[in-house]
Amino acid sequence: MFLLVVIFTVILINIDSKLSNIFSYVMIWSGVALFLYAIVNSVRNHIKYDLGQEIQMVKIKKGHHRSNSNPFGIFIHKKSVHITNQYIFNPSMVYYFKDKDDEDINKLFGISFRLFPKCIDLKKIKADKLWFKIGNIGIVKGLHWNSTRWGWNSMAGDGRIKLYAYLYKNGIRKTKEICSVNVTSGLITVLEIKTHGKNVFLTISQKNTHNHLGITDVYKYTKSNEVFSGFILHSFFGGNRVALNDIFWHIIAKLPFFRNWRIFV
Repeated sequence: MFLLVVIFTVILINIDSKLSNIFSYVMIWSGVALFLYAIVNSVRNHIKYDLGQEIQMVKIKKGHHRSNSNPFGIFIHKKSVHITNQYIFNPSMVYYFKDKDDEDINKLFGISFRLFPKCIDLKKIKADKLWFKIGNIGIVKGLHWNSTRWGWNSMAGDGRIKLYAYLYKNGIRKTKEICSVNVTSGLITVLEIKTHGKNVFLTISQKNTHNHLGITDVYKYTKSNEVFSGFILHSFFGGNRVALNDIFWHIIAKLPFFRNWRIFV
């Protein structure tokens, strides 16, 4: 779609020589393209749930890292952000590479607490994952500087997956195993990430279609103090390896029509 936008921009410029600001055209029509994409993507991959809610199927195809649906989400906040996703997991999430890559943690969703990349002096500051470096100057993506995500892998065995807190704090990665869940039970797993001041809470609970079965676990840590804006992080398989097979799960939510555009103020 972006290529079509660029071609259409060039045609318009050739038609009207007075409108020669190529950059402005590209930016305007790119915005239009993204807006149309959000509308189209907001009405696909949905089926009705028996409680009047919706189920969105999220699928990572074999040989890929990313899913078929990664909506946009930017937030600008002063005090707190609270995101809750309800999942119905699927046996396709159980896989085995039969090597050390089985220990890699895949990502379900999360929050990057930094919108823009971070520039650091590699002589003074350590970072676990650099985007690139020039001499002693390192550039770190925002999500690899300060972020929180829910992650998973199939190390639990017996039709279960392990769920993790997957964090970056000032460029240093930390993981914490929270619990394991059965992917064949049909239960709804509720995952939350909530910030309050410098505190971040990751909460998991489970329920069926009628009853809340209680909070399974809560993990709390203190994040960096520099945050004023960031963006929503979505599903990713890996690690360095791509999906061995088609992997999918369902997210239950009462979703607005323009669900792909989420701005928190």
